[in-house]
Amino acid sequence: MEGRTLVPLLLPSIGLYHLMRTMKNVVVGERWNVFGIKGEGTLNYILRWSLTSFVIGTASGVVVYLFKRGVFFFYQLPARELFVYAGPALGGLIIGLLFYRMEPGARGEGVPSYIRAVNEKGGFVPLRLTLLKYLAGLFTLGLGGSGGFVGPMALVNGGVGSFLARKLKTLSPPFSLRKEELDTATVCGVAGALGALLKAPLGGGIFAVEILYAASINYRKLFPAILSSALGYTMFGLITDFGPSWGRRPFSFRPSEIPLFLLAAILSGWIGLLFITIYEKVSAFFERVRISDGLKPALGGIGCGLLGLVVGIEVIGVGADTLKEILQPRSTFTTFALFSIVLLVLGKMATTALTIGSGGSAGFTFPSIMLGALAGDLVATSFGVTDSGMHLALIVVGIAGSLGAILNVPIASIVICIEMFGFNFGLPAILGGVIGYMVGRPKVIYDYTSITAKP
Repeated sequence: MEGRTLVPLLLPSIGLYHLMRTMKNVVVGERWNVFGIKGEGTLNYILRWSLTSFVIGTASGVVVYLFKRGVFFFYQLPARELFVYAGPALGGLIIGLLFYRMEPGARGEGVPSYIRAVNEKGGFVPLRLTLLKYLAGLFTLGLGGSGGFVGPMALVNGGVGSFLARKLKTLSPPFSLRKEELDTATVCGVAGALGALLKAPLGGGIFAVEILYAASINYRKLFPAILSSALGYTMFGLITDFGPSWGRRPFSFRPSEIPLFLLAAILSGWIGLLFITIYEKVSAFFERVRISDGLKPALGGIGCGLLGLVVGIEVIGVGADTLKEILQPRSTFTTFALFSIVLLVLGKMATTALTIGSGGSAGFTFPSIMLGALAGDLVATSFGVTDSGMHLALIVVGIAGSLGAILNVPIASIVICIEMFGFNFGLPAILGGVIGYMVGRPKVIYDYTSITAKP
C-alpha cells in the first residue's frame, strides 16, 4: 500500500529531473534531442558566434580601410592628371596580363564568386584568389575603372572569413566551428566589409545574406552576419570616423509629395532594368570578341576612358565626389541641366558595363547608388523642387529603388538608406526599395544557382 502511494510522488520528481536535464542540454549542452527535435546549447552557440563574428568582422573592417587607402593613394599620384583617361586601359592591361593569368577566378565583379562559394563550395574561398582579387580591385579602381568597392571587397573579405574560419575550426569547443558552419563564416566576412563600406551595421548584414538567393533569406546566416557587420562598421569607424556618409537634412513628409516619390521609384526601377540590359549586352560582346582574355579588360578600359573624355570625367572612377555634387539641391532648372543628368546616367551605365563586362574588378553597388541618386535628381529638376529636404528625399527614393532593382536586395536597400540618411527618410526609402524591386523583378543581374535558401 505504501509503495502505491510513493508512485504518484516519484513520477513528478522523475519528470522534473528529466526536464531539468533537458533544459541544461538546451542551454549549455553541445547537442540535444527532445522528441526528435534536434539542436545545440544556446550558450555554446552564443559563445562560438560571438568570437567568430568579432574576429572576422574586425578583420574585415581593417581590410576595407587598407583597400580604400590603397585606391585613394592612386588618386593622389602627382602625375595622375596626365593619364587620367588612359588609366582605365592601363589598369585593365595590368590586371589582365598579370593577375588574371595567375588566377582567372579574380576576373569580374566579385559577388557572383561569393554566391557560388557559399552555395556550392561550403564557403571555401582560396587564399590565392583572395590576395589576387585584392590587387585586381586596387588597380582597376585606383586607375579609374568605373565601379564601386563592394564587388571586390565581397570576394576578398569572403576569403578573409573563409581563411579565419579554417583557423577557428582548430579551437576547442565551444569556440570551434563545425564544417557545416564554414559558409556562414564566409558570409560574416562579407557582412563585415559591407558594414564598414556603407556605414550600415544592420543593412550590411542583411545585404550579405539577402543577395545569396533570388527569392529568400537564410536566417541561420543572418544573425551572425549582422553581428559581424556591426563589428566591421565599428572597427572602420574607430580608424576613421563614425559620421554619416552623406550628411543629414531635416525633412517632414507631406501626403501631396507621394506622386513624386512614386515617379522617382518607378524611374529608378526602369533605369535599373536598362542598366542590367546594357551590362548583359556588353558582357556578351566581350565573350564573343576574338582576342586574348588577358587583353579584354584593357579593351574595356579604352572604351571607358573615351567615354570619360567625351561625356565627362564624372562617369569614370568610383564617383564619390560626383555623388556629393548630386546630393546638393539645384538652384537653377534648365533644359541643359536635365540633359546633363540624362547624359550622366547613360555615361555611368556604359562605363560601368565596359569595366566589369570586360573582366575588370569593380562592383555594381556604388554605380547603382549613383544611378538611383541621378533618377531622384532628374525628378526633382523636372518639377523644380527647391526644398533641400524634399530634394534629398527623392534621391533616397531613387537610391533604394535602384539598389532593389539592380542588386535584388529590397530589404537591405531600405535599411541601408535609413541608416545612411536618417529615420525621417524611412517612407521614401520603403517606397523606393519596394517599388524599384517590383519594377526590376523581370531581370536579375546575378546568375543564381539557388533560388531559395536551403533549410
